[in-house]
Amino acid sequence: MHPLDVIVMALALGAIAGLKDSAEQAVKDLYNGFKSLIERKYGDVHISFLETDPGSKAKQAVIREELEKKNVIDDKEVLTTAKQLLLVIQEHSPNAGNLIGLEMKNVTAGLVEIDRIIALEGTGASLSDSKFEEVHIHDVVSGRAKNTSPKTRRR
Repeated sequence: MHPLDVIVMALALGAIAGLKDSAEQAVKDLYNGFKSLIERKYGDVHISFLETDPGSKAKQAVIREELEKKNVIDDKEVLTTAKQLLLVIQEHSPNAGNLIGLEMKNVTAGLVEIDRIIALEGTGASLSDSKFEEVHIHDVVSGRAKNTSPKTRRR
């Protein structure tokens, strides 16, 4: 998985899990620490923009672009902290972003197109008890691939 995708995923899932009243304190603490780290090092990255709708792919793309412009990809401390946050989320709030990239059950459809699924661990895509006339699936990445762009690993 590309390092920027790991960082953005950590921010998005951290916002989903860490901002809930019921979130485990470990998730809240690590998410807040991760945000503080990024804000301290790269002050004008607007993480609060993502917090208003952390599931929004458009908002994630904006944050990714901001981080890319700042060359955050070269910051080992940020990447290490992002990975730690994702592991803590998986342990304490596993349903925060359903670390399954996509799960479809009991779906009937003529055409299904699935593109660019990234799951840190576990399953990239799970389709069960479903019927499709035509399915196109591209760029599914799952597991802990290091420095791997989704375009280089296809299933």
